[in-house]
Amino acid sequence: MSSFKAYFKKEITEGIRNYKFLILAIGIILFAILDPIMLKLLPEILKGQTQGVDISQFMNINHRFSITKYMNDIYNIANIVIALTLMGVITDEIKDKNIVIPLTKGLNLEGLVIAKTLVYSLIITSFTFVGFIINYYYSQILFPENLVSISSVMKSCLLYSIYLLFVISLIYLLSSIFKRGIVAALLSILIIFTMPLIINIKILSNYLPFYLIKQANNFNVIFDSTLTISILWTLTYIVIITVITIDRLKRIEIN
Repeated sequence: MSSFKAYFKKEITEGIRNYKFLILAIGIILFAILDPIMLKLLPEILKGQTQGVDISQFMNINHRFSITKYMNDIYNIANIVIALTLMGVITDEIKDKNIVIPLTKGLNLEGLVIAKTLVYSLIITSFTFVGFIINYYYSQILFPENLVSISSVMKSCLLYSIYLLFVISLIYLLSSIFKRGIVAALLSILIIFTMPLIINIKILSNYLPFYLIKQANNFNVIFDSTLTISILWTLTYIVIITVITIDRLKRIEIN
């Protein structure tokens, strides 16, 4: 427990000092505000590019469309921001030998990995919910048509949050394997954006974390047996990956 508390406090301090929390907040929350504004201005922008032709009548931009746009940005942009922000969280500890001193004081690697995982899981989950709520109400003000219920959006947000926890654990594992953080980040991004292709294989679709994103985008999340199994598999992946990461760090220290 002492190891966990020490690493937990250390991670919060470094996250604030290195502006990692700020970068994550910008990457996740900024588009919650910008997307509705850009969608509102889009017809006027296109009108200026089409010699005054009003194309708004051909566009169906409403509340549902605005939230969907934000969720797409969370997947396409926030994943990249998270990967680039967290790529050195463990790599730097190994490279700079920052984990040697704590270990000589009796602290363990389990506490380090779990503390890092919990800190950024709490931060990213909090930012995700804040972003979804801001986008929901801001989109409702600008686009009061075809409204989506807040409960539906929160269910989608929950699935996105669970998915992002998997992304965090994946980045940590790759960060413990490769000496350069950028390699871990790029490989994480490659895996993240490959999953939508693999999910087309029916036998695998329900067992991939991306299935959560697919269901979240429907705005009709029903926690049936299929979705429950997908959530449980994703959480299982997170635990397995975390255990492998800890074992990997222990082997590095032994060698």
